[in-house]
This record gives sequence, C-alpha cells and structure tokens, in this order.
Amino acid sequence: MILVQVQQWQRLIEHGATSLVVPGVIPSGCSPPVLAMFPDAEPAEYDSRTGCLRAPNELGRHHNALLQASLEELRGKHPHASIIYADFFSPVMEMVESPRKFGQYVDRHDCIGNWHGWRWEEGR
Repeated sequence: MILVQVQQWQRLIEHGATSLVVPGVIPSGCSPPVLAMFPDAEPAEYDSRTGCLRAPNELGRHHNALLQASLEELRGKHPHASIIYADFFSPVMEMVESPRKFGQYVDRHDCIGNWHGWRWEEGR
C-alpha cells in the first residue's frame, strides 16, 4: 500500500506539486467499530491502560514508521518539494489516554460497552 502511495505522491510532484501533506493512520485498535468486530478477544489482546486492541495499533505504528521512512526517501529525491507528515496516531492516543484533558468526562466504557464487552449499538 505504501509503495502505491509513494508512486502517487511522486507523480504529483512530477506534475508540479510543491507541497504535500501526508497523513498517517489513526490507532484503529481504539476505534469502537473495530472493538465491536472482536467481541471475543482475550483480555491479553487489550492494552490494560487504554482498553484498545493491541494488534491493530501495533500494525498502525508499523505502517506509520514505514510511511515516514518512505517520505524521507521521497524528500531526498525531491528536495524542492515540501513533504509534511501529519501524525494522527499520537494525538488520538493522547485523547484516549487522557480524555479529561480534552473535556471528555464520560467514561469510555459508558459509551458502548464495558471493558471487554464492546458492542455496536445503533443510535447510541
């Protein structure tokens, strides 16, 4: 996937783009729809601090690391272009880890389920 994206960005630069903002992925292991897809996950599959699924978040971290390395390589090939990596993973994790800091006073478990009993409820 990253290779295809890099080829697309390179094509944009070759067609005259001088500024690109490239977003990383979010921690999908914290996303309620992803949590709802794995209602029978074992407790060890969750991060005990956040309640997020570990595997999807580890995949997201890996993807973002590969993406940033690819962007460094692209910057080397096109020093005239401004290629900016937009980190969405870290701020979302900060919101998950410190919800009160961002004005969220409802326990995340009240939203759609209990610690390991995530479920999707329409209209909630």
